[in-house]
Amino acid sequence: MHMIIRLVLIASVLLAAYSVVLTLYLFPWAWAAIAIGAAYGAARKGRALYAHGTARFADITDLPGAQDE
Repeated sequence: MHMIIRLVLIASVLLAAYSVVLTLYLFPWAWAAIAIGAAYGAARKGRALYAHGTARFADITDLPGAQDE
């Protein structure tokens, strides 16, 4: 089942890329609309993509039932 889902995901990414390329081929100025949309999305205020330094590497004590020797 996981293999089928993985293949569907790969196919959907390839089809999305193909649709962007086809749109840019059929409408030469479509890159401007895509660029404006990307700039708008980047400039929009949203959640930060970082954790403010709260991440740490796991060690053996993080495993359930593990004893520190």
